[in-house]
Amino acid sequence: MAQDVTGLVLKEYPTGESGKQIVVLSQEGGKVRLSVRGAKNGKSKLLAATQPFCYSRFFLYEGRGFASVNRAELLENFYHLREDVKRLSYGGFLLDLVEKTVLEGMEEEEVLPLLLRTLAVMEKGSFPADLATDIFLIKYLQLNGLLGGNGACSSCGAEEVTAFSFLAGGLVCASCAKDLPDAQPILPATAKAFSFVQERQKGRIFGFTLSKEAQAEVHGLLKRMVWREFGPFRTLEFAERME
Repeated sequence: MAQDVTGLVLKEYPTGESGKQIVVLSQEGGKVRLSVRGAKNGKSKLLAATQPFCYSRFFLYEGRGFASVNRAELLENFYHLREDVKRLSYGGFLLDLVEKTVLEGMEEEEVLPLLLRTLAVMEKGSFPADLATDIFLIKYLQLNGLLGGNGACSSCGAEEVTAFSFLAGGLVCASCAKDLPDAQPILPATAKAFSFVQERQKGRIFGFTLSKEAQAEVHGLLKRMVWREFGPFRTLEFAERME
C-alpha cells in the first residue's frame, strides 16, 4: 500500500492519451513522482488538485512500479498568482528551480515551507515578486550549503562584510577579500540584505525592501550563483522580461 502524501505540484508530464505524471514536493518524502490517470479529461475529479502550484493531499495506491493518485484534496492553489503575469512567471521559476535541483526521495523538510511561504507572499501582490524571488534564493542556497557565512564573512566569520566572493561562497570582509581574486565590493544595503535573510528563520525573511540599485546588485549576484551551481534557467530569463 502506497503512503498518502501532502505536497506542492512542481511539474506535470503527459502520459498516454489521458493521463499524466506529476512531480510533487511532499512533506513526507521530499520530491516524488505520481501517476494521475484520466487527468486530461475535463470532467476528471483529479484535475483541480493536480496542476502546478496546487498544494494538495494525495491519496495513493500502488501502480506499476510507482504510486498512482486515487483521490486528491486541494488545500491551496495560489489562484491569485495567475492574475499577474510577472508574479506567475517568478513563481514558475521557483517551481522549475526546485523541481530540477531537489533530489528525488531526499527529505526536504525546510524547502517546502519556504516555497509555500514565498508563493503566499507573492500571491498577495503587496510585496515585489522579484524581491521575493531573490529572498527565496538566498535562503534556498543557504539551506543547500552553497551560501555560507550565515550573514558574516564566509572565510573568517567577521561580522563586518564589504564584498562578495563566489570562491568563498558568499559575503566576505575587507581583509579576506584581498586574498580572493574574484571578490567584488558590494553596497552596504546588499550586505545587509544577505545578512538579514541568512540570520532569520523562513517566516521572518520578507521584512525589508531595497533600492533599485541594491536590488539589482543582489539579483545579479544570486543569478550568477544559480548559473554557476545549477546552470541557466529559461524560466528566470522569461520572468525578468516581464519587468
